[in-house]
Amino acid sequence: MQMFKKQLIPGIVIIFLIALVAALFLLPGATRSIEQPPEERVADVRVMELNPDDLLDVIDLPATVEPFVSTEVPAEVSGRIDWIGPAEGSIISKGAPIIRIDQRTYQAELNEARASYDLAMNNHKRMQRLYEEGIVSKDKMDEFKTSVATSVARLDMAKVQLEKASINSPIAGVLNDVYFDVGEYVRQGDKVAEIVVIDPVKVLVRIPEKDIPYIKKDERVDVVFKMNGLEDRRGTINYLSVVGNAATRTYDVEITVPNPSHEILPSMIARVRVVKQHIPNAITVPLFSVIPRGDYKAVFVENDGRAEERQVELGILAGNSVQILSGLQPHERLIVEGHRELTDGEKIRVVGVAEEVS
Repeated sequence: MQMFKKQLIPGIVIIFLIALVAALFLLPGATRSIEQPPEERVADVRVMELNPDDLLDVIDLPATVEPFVSTEVPAEVSGRIDWIGPAEGSIISKGAPIIRIDQRTYQAELNEARASYDLAMNNHKRMQRLYEEGIVSKDKMDEFKTSVATSVARLDMAKVQLEKASINSPIAGVLNDVYFDVGEYVRQGDKVAEIVVIDPVKVLVRIPEKDIPYIKKDERVDVVFKMNGLEDRRGTINYLSVVGNAATRTYDVEITVPNPSHEILPSMIARVRVVKQHIPNAITVPLFSVIPRGDYKAVFVENDGRAEERQVELGILAGNSVQILSGLQPHERLIVEGHRELTDGEKIRVVGVAEEVS
């Protein structure tokens, strides 16, 4: 009996241990699963194919429009204005009357000068006969000659003064402004009107010192009036200042632009585009695709389903794009979206292709 008990106890212990282990495995949350390695992250990206194209290195600068000629017309005699001819904004020819000053005073002076001249001429003729008869001395005759010359000068002056009472345009152009009204008094030297020539117009632009080697007199350039809803024009460089602005390191340039329709008006804003160089088969990328990496710049390209970081050398800027001098090849697929958080060699999924990114 004792022998049976000795054999039974170890069996009971084994059964108990087996039951205990089974119970532990059956408890909630006690199940152990075999650990699996985490799935590799896949980043969604958009790409664009790099297609080489011609690239223009362009100077693009703001400019302003001015009249080709602007002149203020002065009054050459004093008086009250009794007539104003063409309306402001009218196209006028050279010599056309603009303003007339009251002529009565100047007409009276002319009449007086003419009467003095007639008297002097009659006296001269009478004295000439007396001189020839020896009755009048040579000195007396010289006095009468001087009197005639003086009367001629007074008559000429009176004619000029009367003519100056009519203020005429010194050039052909547009009557931009009249500074006085009928009935107002003007003094000699007062500016009474402004005449401008706006066909052609002058476009003024300041060129940075570094770009001066690309500016040549008589060269044709593009002038853009997009902000004013006008078509772009071609102009000719007709002036380049030889002394620059020491503060801004710029040089003044004048461009002549034809304007037969008078659509381009003084004080309008324009942009001047000068082509510095033409680069064939250039590779350009959007600026936002370039990632600063401390002492170098990088981009990502798609290579067999993974992101590949490339160190690139940048060239000239062209709007929102930049030229790539080295680091990329034609027809590679540049990552343009989702690239900021990528790492070299990371697995990617292309979810879209951009044909052109501006």
